Amino acid sequence: MIVTGVIHNSAAAWLFDDLCNAIDLDYETYKADTPNHDCYDWESNGDETLLFGFVSCDIDNPAAWFAYTGQHGSFAFRPDENAEYSAISNVPYTQIVRSRWAARCMRCSPCYPGQGDLDTPGSDYLAYCLPPSMFDSEDEFDISRIKEIEPCD
Repeated sequence: MIVTGVIHNSAAAWLFDDLCNAIDLDYETYKADTPNHDCYDWESNGDETLLFGFVSCDIDNPAAWFAYTGQHGSFAFRPDENAEYSAISNVPYTQIVRSRWAARCMRCSPCYPGQGDLDTPGSDYLAYCLPPSMFDSEDEFDISRIKEIEPCD
């Protein structure tokens, strides 16, 4: 069984190059809660929850992970089966919930029960991982640990 992988945001140099494709859950919530919302009125607190490799879906879709109904709208998102990986990012960690890549690692602390600590090599878990292309040669992460796996559903 492959578990969710957790990695420190600074471990993968190129992770935030995907920001232009990320979904900001805090902004989506603002839009659903605010009448006549204007992106110029919204202020980030710098602690957003970002979704990488997710797509919008019907709020009643059983595959929806993040479904929210506000006073002025609603939204729902699910992992995109066509994306190379799907991840949930916040400060300071990213959780990889599906991917074409995996790495062996140790178990996470109680903060992330049942998930794999990708920053710590080991044999406790096989966990979803970011693609090797997300890491720079200057990163401490040993990309030889990353193996391509069968596409996940």
